[in-house]
Amino acid sequence: MRGYLEKMGARFVFKKEYVEIEDGIFLTGEVPRETPFEGGDMGDRFAIRDGEVTPEIILDDQSMIINTEKGILIVLGCAHAGVINVINHAIEKSGAETIFAIVGGTHIGLSGDVQLQKSIEELKSYQIQHFIPSHCTGLDAITRMKQELHKIFQFSHVGLRLEF
Repeated sequence: MRGYLEKMGARFVFKKEYVEIEDGIFLTGEVPRETPFEGGDMGDRFAIRDGEVTPEIILDDQSMIINTEKGILIVLGCAHAGVINVINHAIEKSGAETIFAIVGGTHIGLSGDVQLQKSIEELKSYQIQHFIPSHCTGLDAITRMKQELHKIFQFSHVGLRLEF
């Protein structure tokens, strides 16, 4: 796929660190996995490296951080490092105290009830104005998040418009 896209004019730039891609728009790079309860759904993913089976931890999952007048906007890829790890990384790197919105996949639906509940508790502790999970979050997790984060929660859907 990469070769095809490059023939079509795509240019790939690989970065592991937090990087500004446009004025006020950043990519997270690899997110440190520091939250003890965020083991993710990686328990069933393995790769063969040098003939050995090893856990596949998907370090290259990216999120985007956009500075706005209302706080930062975090656009999640799939948050394989854990949504709380992504938020903490975004806050640390941006210096922001207010989160205007978090939009995208949290990948939390496959991570188990303990991680889901602890993540919801942590989400309540931040100054988040809009929480809009999508695609890989999972319907059961979205339902639970809706119940517990009702003041800031929005369903993600085609045509959703977020103004900032």
